[in-house]
Amino acid sequence: MADVSIYVALISAGAGVGGATIAQLTTALRESREAKRERRERQAEATRQACIKLLRAVGDLRTQVANNHSYHGVEMGARLERVREYAAAAQLHAVRVSLLVPEQLAELADLLATAASDLAVWTAQSTNLDEGSMIRTTDFRELDERIKAFRTQIVTDIAG
Repeated sequence: MADVSIYVALISAGAGVGGATIAQLTTALRESREAKRERRERQAEATRQACIKLLRAVGDLRTQVANNHSYHGVEMGARLERVREYAAAAQLHAVRVSLLVPEQLAELADLLATAASDLAVWTAQSTNLDEGSMIRTTDFRELDERIKAFRTQIVTDIAG
């Protein structure tokens, strides 16, 4: 009879420990899933913000170059500085994008930043600071094509 009491006690104790363990494991699994979901959401938001900042820097560069073309005055040096700042910002944001996204989108970000840098160099070479004006008409086709390709891939990779 004493043997039955010991077995009953062991089974009862084991059930209690098992029940407590299962509840803790369930809670741990749920928290782990929530943490992974939150991490994915933070990653997605960081990626969206990096892409937006890249597009903003490139858009600001394009606008500044277009505005420089119609400007004639003594502040052309300061205007060229802004062009270089936007190109540098585009390079920085492209690196950030490259750290966060798949390889194909990273390549497009790099090509976009390169086109922005090329436009900044071309703008400096096409500007006569003595006259305070640009001496050649700006061709935005390459930059616009890179912007379009990058946006299309963003929609495919991130928004889709």
